[in-house]
Amino acid sequence: MKRWQAIGVCVVILFCSVGVMGQAAGEKNSQEVAREAERQRVLDIAMTRARDSQARAEAVRAQVESIQDRMRKAGGLLEVTPEGLRQMVDRLQRQAESLEVEEAGAKGRQAALEAAIAKYSVQMKLRADGDEVTQELSKVLETRKNQLGRVKQLQKQAAVAQGEVDAAEAAVAQAQAEVAASRQRAAGAAGETLEAWNRELVNLSIAAQERNAKLTFLRDRLKKLEPALADARELEQRVPEVKRAERWLDEALESLHALELGSTR
Repeated sequence: MKRWQAIGVCVVILFCSVGVMGQAAGEKNSQEVAREAERQRVLDIAMTRARDSQARAEAVRAQVESIQDRMRKAGGLLEVTPEGLRQMVDRLQRQAESLEVEEAGAKGRQAALEAAIAKYSVQMKLRADGDEVTQELSKVLETRKNQLGRVKQLQKQAAVAQGEVDAAEAAVAQAQAEVAASRQRAAGAAGETLEAWNRELVNLSIAAQERNAKLTFLRDRLKKLEPALADARELEQRVPEVKRAERWLDEALESLHALELGSTR
């Protein structure tokens, strides 16, 4: 009897042990499931962060490339940087300012030459008019003009031949040339100076047209570059954003990689 009682006790103890072991195994399995679920949740968060970081980096890079493309088109260059663009604008501005200063000086010289020419022209006329030889030659010229007039009247009446008209016209032309030569001799060196000034005025006029063409080009160029300068300022603000977005992407990818390695162990 005692023997059967001992066996019964052993059976009870065995069943109790099996129950305890099954309960412990169930609890362990639940903990593993929970840990796996937590790892998956963290992994999903890391993947989402990596995708978001990549999308942000790509968006910022696209904005930067768009700005750079606008700057290249405005600058007419294959490759342009904010600093390079500013240097180009500064160079164009200096060229324009130099031409403007040159233009101001040229206008001042032109005004002075015109005043001097007007003054000397009056003096030369007075000198030529006061020259006795010129006065006498002018009288001869006036006489020959009168003769030409009378000859033409006679020609209308068919009283003289065409040859006499031609001879009278030639005499007038010769008298005009003599008066001009006399005036030039009376003017002396002043006439040569006046001629040189007139030549310089012509050269100044040609140079002014050339400068105006250059200034027009430079001003138009600078006007077209104004939007590019605004883009350059924006680009300088965007570059740190690109670096920051790329750093965040690297960190997100490293974190995701570490989690993936941990989940496989």
